[in-house]
Amino acid sequence: MERPQTPWFSRPWAHVITHVIPLEEVLDQLKVKEGDTLDVVPTETGVKLSISDEEVDKLMQMAERIMEENREVLRALAK
Repeated sequence: MERPQTPWFSRPWAHVITHVIPLEEVLDQLKVKEGDTLDVVPTETGVKLSISDEEVDKLMQMAERIMEENREVLRALAK
């Protein structure tokens, strides 16, 4: 009997990609669909799993770029 395909998820915050197989109940609670990407964030009490939002990720990358390009202006405004 062939083993069913299980989705693999990676930790985007890790330098080395590591794969885990989350419990089916956790995936059901998160309403994970095939093709979704999970963010795994370490916390003091364990880990936090959330579905990655591409739009939010793009906005965060833009914000980081803007902050980097305008570092001196932002420092002056913060005074």
